[in-house]
Amino acid sequence: MPGAVLVVTRGGASYRFPLHRAESVLEAAGLADGTLEFALAPLSGAELEKLLAGAGKQDLAVKGVPAGFTLSVLGGSGAAAVPVSGFGAAYAERTLTVEEAVSADRAVALLYEAQTGTFRYVPALFETAGGVTKVTVKSSVAGGVIAVALHPVSFSDLSGHWARAEIELLAGKLILNGRGAGSFAPQQTVSRAEFAAMLVRSLGLLPDAAAEAAAFSDVPAGAWYAADASTAADLDLVQGYADGTFRPEAPVTREQLAVMAARALKLVQSASAPPAGAHAVGAGGTPTTAVASGGIAAAPNAAVVASAPVAGSGAAPTSAAPAAASQALDANAAASAAAPTAPGSFTDAAGIASWAQEAVNTLTAGGIMQGRPSGSFAPQAATSRAEAAVILARLLRAGQLLNE
Repeated sequence: MPGAVLVVTRGGASYRFPLHRAESVLEAAGLADGTLEFALAPLSGAELEKLLAGAGKQDLAVKGVPAGFTLSVLGGSGAAAVPVSGFGAAYAERTLTVEEAVSADRAVALLYEAQTGTFRYVPALFETAGGVTKVTVKSSVAGGVIAVALHPVSFSDLSGHWARAEIELLAGKLILNGRGAGSFAPQQTVSRAEFAAMLVRSLGLLPDAAAEAAAFSDVPAGAWYAADASTAADLDLVQGYADGTFRPEAPVTREQLAVMAARALKLVQSASAPPAGAHAVGAGGTPTTAVASGGIAAAPNAAVVASAPVAGSGAAPTSAAPAAASQALDANAAASAAAPTAPGSFTDAAGIASWAQEAVNTLTAGGIMQGRPSGSFAPQAATSRAEAAVILARLLRAGQLLNE
């Protein structure tokens, strides 16, 4: 059943695994066939205390009980389980239940790394009914501990600003960072490195630190953006220049940003696309519908709630010469946010690079980007931090990774 989805539940948590991804999971483990083992368990004891202490230091107010999720592969009788780290650019859904109402605008789902004590944003949708909130996490990471927390953020230089709500929303979800001293600097330009990092964080992708310096000749190992730039390049979200450089500090132009955002939207739609076909559903930790070659059986380990035997079975350049950083951005950006502009109707449409035209049309048709009040698109103009934040929020909503 290539369209089957395995749903494993335990208490208020669940794991949805599309079985068409089993082949890639087995291949990564070096196996032709094997058994997938799923573990769902609420965090408790010293592990929970450590998480709560770390969250408190980062102004994260944890809500509900964090849960640990594990996906492993068994290759045969007596073989050790091999943990699955992730699904590349594809998503698998997990759900948590918080026994109180939490606001989607103030709450964030987080992937907790116990060894480092750090938290990383994962895309999630929040749905509250009857005083209980269901949190649906969409993550390319296969396992780990997921927590829900409140993390409201405000900046001193956003009073009355047209993009304040979106900026503070994304900052509260650990996607955007301020400039220090409580400010965001919304009118400053956003660099190519900054926007690449914003994209990777907002999609919940786990950067590949091992390959961080391989993609571009001018991205040094250890640079704060190196792993994000490499990950974005690997997924074809960004491309460099013909000379092999990335030019990380150059302002990202509006047409460059359009191409990056359009590629990100396409990636999200592909990663989240539900397979057609039957569903295999397990309730309360005991799946009841046969799946693949042998069905599903509860595992003896109390934490492992189910196991399933399974069997395996040239883009155009996106870079253009960066616009001068002295562009007057904020007033134009505020007016641009008002209403969508019909694709192809811009007064400077002829000035949009051929490699960016499709992306500009896609994003303006979807209301993710708009033109300037003069009727132009300003393709070579630098993008402000405020503009980038609003476009990113619209992109995430269009990809169903952020509540409306």
